[in-house]
This record gives sequence, structure tokens and C-alpha cells, in this order.
Amino acid sequence: MKFDDRPSLVSAGAGFVLWLLMLSATLVETDAYRYAAILVSFYGLYAFWQIQPRPASSLAGWLCLGWSVYVLARFADSYFGTANHEHGSSEWLYAFPMFFPGIGIGLVRMRFHIEKMLTAFFLLALGFLLATAHWFQIVAGQTVSPLIHNNQIHGSVASGMIMIGALYWYYHYAERGFRNSVHGRIALVAAPIIVVLCLIAIFGAKSKGVWLALAVTLPVAALVLLFSQRRLAGWLAVGAMLVLVGGLGVALRADLWAHAGPTIEATLDFFRDYRSGDQVATYLQARIASGTVPISMNERLEIWYNALQLFRQAPIFGHGNMWIELWDHTRYAQVGYTLMHNGYLEIVIRHGLFGLSVCALMLVLFLRMVGEARRAGIISGPAGQAYWMLLLFFMLTLLSNSNNRLSIGESFAMLSGGFAFYCQAMMRYRALAAPKTPAGTRDAPAEG
Repeated sequence: MKFDDRPSLVSAGAGFVLWLLMLSATLVETDAYRYAAILVSFYGLYAFWQIQPRPASSLAGWLCLGWSVYVLARFADSYFGTANHEHGSSEWLYAFPMFFPGIGIGLVRMRFHIEKMLTAFFLLALGFLLATAHWFQIVAGQTVSPLIHNNQIHGSVASGMIMIGALYWYYHYAERGFRNSVHGRIALVAAPIIVVLCLIAIFGAKSKGVWLALAVTLPVAALVLLFSQRRLAGWLAVGAMLVLVGGLGVALRADLWAHAGPTIEATLDFFRDYRSGDQVATYLQARIASGTVPISMNERLEIWYNALQLFRQAPIFGHGNMWIELWDHTRYAQVGYTLMHNGYLEIVIRHGLFGLSVCALMLVLFLRMVGEARRAGIISGPAGQAYWMLLLFFMLTLLSNSNNRLSIGESFAMLSGGFAFYCQAMMRYRALAAPKTPAGTRDAPAEG
């Protein structure tokens, strides 16, 4: 099998379906993405050993594998080493990095069909958004759950990710000319509709954490988009899309503030009243007992206090899957949740600062891999920007909810990690396939 060989019709068809299933977690909250990702990863590993030339493995790949082995070994130690076989909650997701390199190679094999896959996905997203719209409930001021998800927060995060993806799908063809391909013509019509439907869905879901994440991400994305656009037609197209998004935000600002205002004011009071000499734990207890904090925020404060209590007991390596057994002995165990409502606390109570540092190192390596591929022209500028902005949005949503424990978070980890390895693999395959200059010779001078 050579690097430039196209997959057979059967392989391409199977890959097409599997990649749509991996993306489907934004549309329908099921575990289908997980089995699809594992199959793609296994195929990718098989292809890695079959493709010639085969590049050497990388530090990022060994880091993902080593981390996963560590997570599984620690899980097994607690599971088999305790009488009740303590298995924690959602512990296996921390071992998912072992699949990232294989997913990346799987995407290398499907690179001839990426444009078709994205068009198919966004058309599916448009259909799902239209089919699950809750127009009358939203107008009546009710809270709705977008798409097909277990609750409104999950659906709101999914809508935000689809919206950002659609913005950059649109931008990709704005740079190249919408009328130069059938995919561009579809994006010209479908992307603005998807963006509007997602914004309405997010508004109806009333998820304050997602509103905050978009309030930070969209202005950053707007600045990057406008300053990176070179073609006048593309600049006007992107500007029109941003005006559309901003206009909807201004039109709905009163309703947005009516729902989010009390929480924002309570958060500002929280930081305003805190003095640097105060003990964080003591201050949290005082705020919880004050009765001045909105109920949903107060419950989060109780959960975060419990999580910090566990973190202080094992700050370096965390408690592994034993944390859930200790949860019943925390100060506010009666709160009734074992979901931290903060993705970073989810990591540190299990794997401590060590685990958080490893995850941060992986992220830095992934960003570097994607950045190098963008500079080399392996991926387009809009694709690189979409990667960064989706990561920014998702990381901001983790401040108020444990989205890394949801189907959408797990699938996003698989896709973002896999895409980084796709970028690295493409760089290495291109380097191996490039003609070599014989030793001791110089390139011929350019004519003229």
C-alpha cells in the first residue's frame, strides 16, 4: 500500500459512515461515536504498518500511549485491589489518547473524501436543527433542549460547536470562491442558516456557561477572521456573517441579561468581596451559607468545595478511581451530584496536578502539530483557525460544566487528538515522499 493510493470503494464507503458516526455525537447523544472511533483507530494502525514509506513514531504518540497505560494500570490496581472493586465514574475516558494516533492515520486514508464528509455532516446538522426546533417554546420563554441530547446544557454545547464549525466551513469557501465547487455553493446557502438556527437553539437552552464561552470565543474569532482575510469578496462575506451573529446578540440582549444577570452579578460580587489573605475554603463556606447566591450557582459552589477538599488530600497524583468512595465523606456530600460541573476539577481529583500537566502537554503538542501543518499548507488557514476556536470554546465551557464527561466531550477529544496526528502524519509522509538532493550538491540557481 502506497501513501497516495486511494482506498477502495468499499473501504471509502465504510470510512465515510464511520466518520459521520464519530461526528454524530453533536447531533444525537449516543455512544455510537465511541465504537466508530475505535474501529477507525484499529484500521489506522493497520494502515500505518502497511503504508510505504512508513514514518517513524513521534513523541506525541508515545506520550499518548504512555499516559493511557498509566491510567489503565492505576485503574486496574484500584479495581482489583479493593474488596468492592471500585471503578469510579467515567474513568475510561482518560485512556482514550491511545486511540488518537490511529484515528489520525485513519483520516490520512480518508483525506480524499474529507470535503464530502464535511458537506454531508453539515447538511445532516441542518436537518436535525430544523427537525428539533422548539419555536413556540422559545417564544414563550421556556427552556428547551436543542437537537437530541439528554438536557439543555449538552444540546447547547453541541449547538455552539456546530455553529463555530459552520462559520469556518463558510469561511473556507469564502476564501476560495463559493461558486468554484458544489460544496462551496452548498456552504453559501446552508452555513448562514445553520448559524442562525444554532444561535436560536443556544438562546432557548438558557445555558449561561455556553453564553459566556461564546461571548469570549466569537469576538476572538471575529478579529482573527477579519485580519486573516485577503480577498475583498471573502472579507465582505465573513463580515456579513459576523454582522448577522452580532445583530442577533444585540436583539436578544434584554432576554439574555434577564436570565444570566443575577449569576453574573453574584460572580462579580464573589471576586469583589474576596480578599487575598482569606482562606479559599473558609470564604467558599461563607458564600454558600450567605443565601445571596442563585441556587444553581450555590450548588456548584458546594460541589467545587467538595472537589477542592479531595484535591487538598492528594494534590500531586489525585485519588484515581477511589475518589468517588471518598466523595460521601466531603462537607457537602448531600448536594446529590458527583459531576464536578468543572472539567478541570474532574481531572485533578482523579490524577492531580500531574495528570493536568500531562493533558496540558498533549494540548500544546497538538496545537504545535496543527500549526506546523497550516504553515506548510497541509491544511487551510480556516481549518487551523476552526481547530483553535473549537478548543477555546470547549475549554471555556469546562469552567462551568463537566463536558469532558459527556459524549460530545469524548468525541471532541477523539476528533481533535486524531486531527492533530493527521496533520503530523501528512507532514511526515510528504517529507519522506519528497525527492532528496544528493549529498555534496547544491540546488540549481533559479532562472532569471
